[in-house]
This record gives sequence, structure tokens and C-alpha cells, in this order.
Amino acid sequence: MNEYESLLILNANSHEKSEDDMLNVVKSEFEGAGIEITDVEKMGKKGFARVAQKKNAAGIFVNLRFKATGEMVESLKSRFIHNSDVFRLLVKRGAPSLGAAGIAESSAE
Repeated sequence: MNEYESLLILNANSHEKSEDDMLNVVKSEFEGAGIEITDVEKMGKKGFARVAQKKNAAGIFVNLRFKATGEMVESLKSRFIHNSDVFRLLVKRGAPSLGAAGIAESSAE
């Protein structure tokens, strides 16, 4: 499994669901794909620099760190294509962690 980081932009105009409800749905989608979430960082509501539609002038930003395989990530992306609560899902592969042995080896050089 590799480490990944994902930035999600949730729909700030959803009147039916709260921010926590939308985040719980997102987490269940991740877990449904077999992905282990290691960290959740809520970054709050932020306005968009460029507004395509006035009704969507802001989004709720959430940063997730997780462990998954490449196949799991592709499956995850397809799960959010038609989800109206999620504007964007950006995923990048995290830097490999050195661990205690890697730190000891790099400091010995």
C-alpha cells in the first residue's frame, strides 16, 4: 500500500446535509473502496477565486491522508463522479516515509 493525500471540495450550498454529514458519506466511500484513512484535516469554507456560477461561490475544503493501492484510488475517483456533494477530488501520492531505519542511515552519511 502507498500513502496518498487528497483534497476534497464539498458543496457549501447543501441545505439538506451538514458538513459533518457530507464528510461521513465521503469517509464511508473511502472505506467502501477498502482504503484506510490515516488523517482528516478540516480546512473550512473558502471562496473560489474564479466563480463559474454565482450559486457556487465557495466550497468546504477537507484534506485526507490515506493508505491505498493504485487500483483502489482509481475505484475511488469513479465513485465521486456523480456525487453532488463533492465538487472536486484531487489525489496525489505522498512522499515515501523513511521510518526510523531510513533516518539513521541518512544521518550516518
